[in-house]
Amino acid sequence: GAYSTRRDNLIGPDGRSLAVPSAFVTAGVLPATGARPALGRLFEDDDDRQGGDSFKVLVSHGLWHGHFGGDPQVLGRTLQTSLGTFEVVGVMPQGYGFPDGTQMWFPYQSWVDTQDSGDTREGRRTMRWTHGLGRLVEGGSLEQAQAELDGIGAALAEEYPKTNGSWSPRLSPYRSHTTAGLAPHLRSLFTLTWIFMALAAVNLAGIQLARSVARSSTFALQFALGARGSRLSRQLLLETLVLTLPGAALGLGLAHALLALMPRWIPTSLPSWLDLRLGTQEIGFAVISAVLVAVAAGLAPMWMGQRLDLSTQLAGRAKSAAGGSGIRRTLVIAEVTLATVLLVAAGLLARSFGVLERIDPGFAADEVVAIEMSPQYPGTNDEQLHALAELYQRLQTRLLEVPGVVAVGGTTHLPYLDRSRRPVKMQARGGAEEAELEHLAPILTVDSTPGYFEALGIPIVEGRDFTWSDDLDNAMVIILSRRAAEQLFPGQSAIGKEARIANGSWARVVGVVGDVRYDPREASFGAELYYPITQYIAWRQRLAVRFEGPRSALLPSLRQALAEAAPEAGVIEIRPLSTILDQSLWQSRLLGRLAPFFAVLALLLAGLGIYGLLAHDLAQKRHELGVRSALGAPRLSLARLVLWRGIQLVAFGAVGGVAVSLAATPLLAASLFGVQSRDPSSFGLAVMALLGAGALACLAPAWRAMNVHPTESLQHA
Repeated sequence: GAYSTRRDNLIGPDGRSLAVPSAFVTAGVLPATGARPALGRLFEDDDDRQGGDSFKVLVSHGLWHGHFGGDPQVLGRTLQTSLGTFEVVGVMPQGYGFPDGTQMWFPYQSWVDTQDSGDTREGRRTMRWTHGLGRLVEGGSLEQAQAELDGIGAALAEEYPKTNGSWSPRLSPYRSHTTAGLAPHLRSLFTLTWIFMALAAVNLAGIQLARSVARSSTFALQFALGARGSRLSRQLLLETLVLTLPGAALGLGLAHALLALMPRWIPTSLPSWLDLRLGTQEIGFAVISAVLVAVAAGLAPMWMGQRLDLSTQLAGRAKSAAGGSGIRRTLVIAEVTLATVLLVAAGLLARSFGVLERIDPGFAADEVVAIEMSPQYPGTNDEQLHALAELYQRLQTRLLEVPGVVAVGGTTHLPYLDRSRRPVKMQARGGAEEAELEHLAPILTVDSTPGYFEALGIPIVEGRDFTWSDDLDNAMVIILSRRAAEQLFPGQSAIGKEARIANGSWARVVGVVGDVRYDPREASFGAELYYPITQYIAWRQRLAVRFEGPRSALLPSLRQALAEAAPEAGVIEIRPLSTILDQSLWQSRLLGRLAPFFAVLALLLAGLGIYGLLAHDLAQKRHELGVRSALGAPRLSLARLVLWRGIQLVAFGAVGGVAVSLAATPLLAASLFGVQSRDPSSFGLAVMALLGAGALACLAPAWRAMNVHPTESLQHA
């Protein structure tokens, strides 16, 4: 089926409008999602047939309770909306809101029937705001469906070459479609998590290996008494599991607490099927991960145990300690390598978010409130345009009377909320050259009212703002962003010249304004073309209100003023523009805040690994250090010996980590902004941090080496 989302106004008994998330759907859409009504029925083909009775509506479970008081006799009752009166034929089950939290569903034909009576679906082939949805047959594949759809697309292109000749349908899994923006960030977080898991496994392996070396005589005695190698391996694996499984249980408890807090950190709605709770799959995954870590951490001790020299161990000489230390050095180098990769990745993500936070968006977002509305008026396009222009003038006049409000502007697009650009041909004439200029660029067309630029703090570089007299009775006008003006009229003033889009109507340039990043992740400024709402029908209604003073006192006054001046406006939401920014950047912000957490853990584990190895070596080489001290070796030379061993391990590991990072960090590219995946400063900071952590980890063993007493060491040799 096909569906399209919008906001429709539910009109109450007092005449006030309530903007409700709505969808126009063909009869096949809801069955394709597997939906079954809690009451009544879904739409049938007759409801969606031209010439049939299309004024039917399905309501959500919440709207049923909120508007009808949960009346079980709701079927057959009517809803008064801005589109007309609709009969309730069904109630959807609790929690169902496809698509995008919809609360009212209408047959697609009802939208056609409420438009110009001479218009039909055939006359709207170029309006591509409709989405398609389908369910594959059992055993069917996406490739098979795409092949069938290609044939349908080719037939449509042949039958309607003007509207379908350059269009072809493409299928994608709905889950992938809805999480396209979230998936790269989740992959980055998943990558960081697994690197940290590997780091923890190597650290645990080092601990277990040190314990195994210390207990090598015990293992030798077990072998001498007939124990098999498999039994020793099981013993070591069981000991490692005893360490990892309680850690996994503690981690699950912390995860449960963090997931409960997660909605507070994510200032936007997630797909309804994305459940932020621990279930059997997540618990099973954690347990399996813990077991894998235990097995990986137990491999080195088990290998060490299989290579014990019984005669040497039973004689009380721990020559195998050298072999154990060699393996531990390898493990520490691997640990430093993984820590380097984790530090580089964390540094890249943190720097990326820092760039996003500092970037100049081209407007002043502070102390601006964004208002989304859904006013709907009957009549022709010109009649609707006049009604909307009158609404904006009325609202601007009334809102400027609210204490603290300093500027008000209406628009179809607000930064960070409406941000999709598309490649479009811009055309210009009246410049230094006689011929018309044409430029293909990703642009954004914005309809706005007088006062919009002042409300957002967008500077007017040249010319003037729109006025309310820029209406249908006067010549068409346009305002260009600085970048658009430079592209269309290079090296000259754009004021007084003409511009248009894709063979549209020519409009005289009356102003040039500063560039704006409508998407916070735009690498560079694009081109914006601004049109007056008084000359072009606005299909989406926003208000930007700049204020002074406390925001908490402003919001109730704004709501009251809106209700008084335009009860039919259908206010959807009032929120600070800074909140919209937070909702746009929460993924990068979450990664940017988690990255230092991973970095600190990486430094801590790497430092513990280096400290543990050097402390173990010091215990094993106490006799050697005592002999050196007895023969007159300076105390500082003993400290340098220990420090040098530690710094060597860090250096070898850092070199390996840099090499691995150079190959792995491009995987983070989708989560980075304004930072290259092989940014030299991030690599340099990671290496310096590890060298510093390694030096700190070496201090305590070096101090002990300086204070080894020769007599005591030789007595215990």
